[in-house]
Amino acid sequence: MPLCGRCTWAIEEVYSQGLDFRLTQDVKIHLPVLSQIDIQSCWVCLKFSKWLESEYPALCGDWKREPLGVKFSHHAHIVSSEQANSPARLFVGIGLDGKNSEDDEFCMLDLALISAKGIVNPRAC
Repeated sequence: MPLCGRCTWAIEEVYSQGLDFRLTQDVKIHLPVLSQIDIQSCWVCLKFSKWLESEYPALCGDWKREPLGVKFSHHAHIVSSEQANSPARLFVGIGLDGKNSEDDEFCMLDLALISAKGIVNPRAC
């Protein structure tokens, strides 16, 4: 399953900030109103919607009526010995941004970073 444009952009922004996650900034985006069509076309949106439904069912209900602010954060990475300056896997968290957010609660993504002609493509691990 592919990624939507918003998730692709946010993951690329997290990745482009560098490997020192203590110095990276959260990447904030607004997800459009939840629809089954949208989440079926992006595995990140699908995973996040399932996490939100189990952890914050009321907010998931709100998301069906209005856009939802989220933040993507760099949590950790694993560097391949073959490419010491580039991570082989990136762990990104998607959390709520705004009044209902808990700073330490995230839906975690384990991404394998595969280079194709110099472009890094995230894939689910």
